Amino acid sequence: MSHTSKIDKHEWKTHGTIKYSGKKLNKKGVLLEIEGLKPNQFKNTQFEIAATADPWVFEVETKFMGVEVEKVEVNFQDLLQLQSKGVVSMEMFGKMKINVNLFIFLLKKKFCSGK
Repeated sequence: MSHTSKIDKHEWKTHGTIKYSGKKLNKKGVLLEIEGLKPNQFKNTQFEIAATADPWVFEVETKFMGVEVEKVEVNFQDLLQLQSKGVVSMEMFGKMKINVNLFIFLLKKKFCSGK
């Protein structure tokens, strides 16, 4: 649990949602690829990331052209474990690649209050 000791669990927000287009997440370097789509089509994909009652779990929903495609739960501790193993990217929804480090940074920036 050495990774989590740096982040006090009481600093995590357990409510709130952030929304990004695939284009914006790609520009930030978080979204690396979506199977079957060219980067100029990422603008048609929307992502909603919501805090849950568990401060370590986030719900990620993706929509294409306004229609919900999939929803998954992402455990922050699992992301930290991947990061500690040197994993650079991970698959999400079986169709997308996400940059692990930048996704962790985004979640911390948006959902962790304080430092």
